[in-house]
Amino acid sequence: MTLTALIVGLAKCGQGNKALEYFYEMQIRGVKPDAITFVGVLVACSHAGLVDERISHFNLMSEKYGIRPSIEHYGCLVYILGRAGRIAKAEELIKNMPMALDHFVLGGLLGACRIHDNLEAAERAAQQLLELLPDNGGSYVILSNRYSSSRKWKKVKRIRELMAERNIKKPPGCILIEVGGVVHEFVKEVLFDMDEEEKETALNLHTEKLAITFGLVSPMPGVLIRIVKNLRVCNDCHTATNIISKVYNRETVVMDRNRFHHFKNGSCSCKDFW
Repeated sequence: MTLTALIVGLAKCGQGNKALEYFYEMQIRGVKPDAITFVGVLVACSHAGLVDERISHFNLMSEKYGIRPSIEHYGCLVYILGRAGRIAKAEELIKNMPMALDHFVLGGLLGACRIHDNLEAAERAAQQLLELLPDNGGSYVILSNRYSSSRKWKKVKRIRELMAERNIKKPPGCILIEVGGVVHEFVKEVLFDMDEEEKETALNLHTEKLAITFGLVSPMPGVLIRIVKNLRVCNDCHTATNIISKVYNRETVVMDRNRFHHFKNGSCSCKDFW
């Protein structure tokens, strides 16, 4: 139980290789892992970018320990295949799953399609996701932005009309930062398609950057900056926080909706894979 807790905790904090060390130690000791242990192991492989190792551990569950993979295990495997650009392989895995789909699996695939700009696969994933969760505003936003990037304006318009018809709204981005024992909140609406100049301005005003700036000018220099946010860290904010941690010599810990990011000396604990 203790080793499982360590594995899951380290994986969540982006210490994938360290989590796997404890898993190997568990095997050496003869301690039998359970289904939760393997969730931690698969997450650790995801955060460390270990695609082939993750597939090996996924197979190990049933072949050696007789553990039947659950939807959470399949979701982890789909996520890392998608993040590695193996979109077709991830879709094939989804088709062959022995259980019904859920939003976790499809959300991971849709996010990967966004990263690799795969519009066709994104359309398929979004359609399935919207059938499961028709009120999921995030799916509409991602699909709308994919259409916008491809300049498919009629489809962008249709997505916006659907959201209006169904009264769907994307929750605003929200960030909490504690300074001097007081919690401060920064909120910003999620934006849809914009031209490049508007995007540049919007990126400069992302709530994460505003919160970090607030932490830097607070009357407590050198103190670790801790931030909690309800959305995934975007690429631009992640890069900016890396630079800030080096230039201003300020450690920053960000907990987004998926995991912890520990920025120090110009690098992040996730090794830029999240």
